Amino acid sequence: MKLLIFALILTIGLAAQSLKGTNNEGVDKYESGNYDEAIGLFKKGTELDNKAAIPDFNLGAGYYKKGNYKESINAFQNSLGKSTDPDFQSKAWYNIGNAQLKAGDYKSAVEAYKNALKLDPNDADAKYNLSYTLKKLKQKENEEKKKRKKRRRRIKRTIRRRSRNLQNLMKRRMIKRISRITIIKTVIKTKRIINKTINHNPIQNRIKI
Repeated sequence: MKLLIFALILTIGLAAQSLKGTNNEGVDKYESGNYDEAIGLFKKGTELDNKAAIPDFNLGAGYYKKGNYKESINAFQNSLGKSTDPDFQSKAWYNIGNAQLKAGDYKSAVEAYKNALKLDPNDADAKYNLSYTLKKLKQKENEEKKKRKKRRRRIKRTIRRRSRNLQNLMKRRMIKRISRITIIKTVIKTKRIINKTINHNPIQNRIKI
């Protein structure tokens, strides 16, 4: 996945020359794989001229190479607000899309690539990445749909199991209650029988002479 970076070409003013030297040194470090040093130099560039778009843009590229996609996106977005050049903005949106794609934010990446293509309809890389990301988004949505179905089935099974357990518990309680009632009825019946027997066979308390 191609990522874009700029060398800065400035020829006027001491401050501009300082920014140019700092930025281009950062580009050299970036291209040699020394991303931490490149990031430090690009940050310095943003401090030298906080209105210049290219240092922020290149800072985003440095963060991207380090896998710091959130910081990368923020830096590219900062560069967007500092340039009105359509070609530059198209490249910034393209790089934002790349960082969002790497971060797994497919929906945002799709929108970023679309923005890039609005500014440069002939950008073949943006077209390819948009098509690729749409496929990844569809795949992710299908996977999430399957997960939701699986989750619903699991919830239904849990509800059925709990319902059966509750029914079984209620049955056991009912049986236990019926058993207690039966025992009580048996005791009452036994008492009645005993009382009846006693009434029909009174004890003789008289002494025989």
